[in-house]
Amino acid sequence: MAELTDYEGVINIYESPYRILKLLEEISDIFLERQIFIGRELTKKFESYYSGTAKELLAKKDKIKLKGEYSILINNFSEVS
Repeated sequence: MAELTDYEGVINIYESPYRILKLLEEISDIFLERQIFIGRELTKKFESYYSGTAKELLAKKDKIKLKGEYSILINNFSEVS
């Protein structure tokens, strides 16, 4: 996944509930303070959303339901000054 740090844009990853927390750990090591959006069970009755940096999301991992399908969006645009 480290090769994605050179990509400038939004990175979309599809993940299962069995790997979502491990993926957040990997993202926090590689993408540091990038903003992340997680959508769970999109377009379904029990959809839910989470956003923040990977470290912020890991800090509140007890609130993330570990069921269903996840779409993760990573904002990997470089800062504009």
